[in-house]
Amino acid sequence: MELIADAGMRVRTMEDTEQEYALLLKWLTNPTVEEWYENRAGQTVDAIKAKYRPRVVGESHIQAAIIEWHSAPVGYLQFYETREEKEYNVKEPLLEQPHVWAMDILIGEPDHFGKGIGSTALKLMLRYLFEQRSAKTVIIDPDMRNTRAIRAYEKAGFRKLKILRNWEQHTGQPTDAWLMVCNKTTRK
Repeated sequence: MELIADAGMRVRTMEDTEQEYALLLKWLTNPTVEEWYENRAGQTVDAIKAKYRPRVVGESHIQAAIIEWHSAPVGYLQFYETREEKEYNVKEPLLEQPHVWAMDILIGEPDHFGKGIGSTALKLMLRYLFEQRSAKTVIIDPDMRNTRAIRAYEKAGFRKLKILRNWEQHTGQPTDAWLMVCNKTTRK
C-alpha cells in the first residue's frame, strides 16, 4: 500500500513476502549500511522475517516501509509513535509526549548512496506523518559519527537538539547519538 509519493519517489508499506525479506537482508548486510545500521536480526532470511514480520503485518507499533525510486526498491524506512517504544536506553521526556514520532532509514542500494534519495524520502515521510498521522514532532537519532546521515537529515528539515549519551549499542559498544527533531510548525 502506498503511503506517499511525489516526483519519482514512493514510500509504501513493506510486503509480507520472501522477496521483501531477502531484499532487506541484502541491504542490512551491505558493509556500508552495517557501519551505521547494525543488523541485530541475523544473517538469514528466516531471522530477518522473525524480527521484521510483526512490523510488516501490523503486530508491532513499529511500521515497516520500502522506499522506491522510479519504481525500484532502494531502501527501508520504519516509523512509530515514540510513546509506544519501550526499548529506549535513556529516559528522554520529549519521547514520552503525545504526537511525537520517530523514523529510522537506510538506503540499501549502493548505486543510490549519496544521491539525495534519503533526504527526499524523509521529506515525504515528514509530510505524511504531519498530515496523515497528526504528528507534531518527528525525531531521528543518528550516531554522532555518521556525518553523511546527519547532513541528509538536516537537508530534510531536522535540527540537532541534544546529545544522547550511550543511546544505542553498535557492535557491542555503547554509542552516542544526536537527538534531531523536526517540528510541524517550524519545518522548512
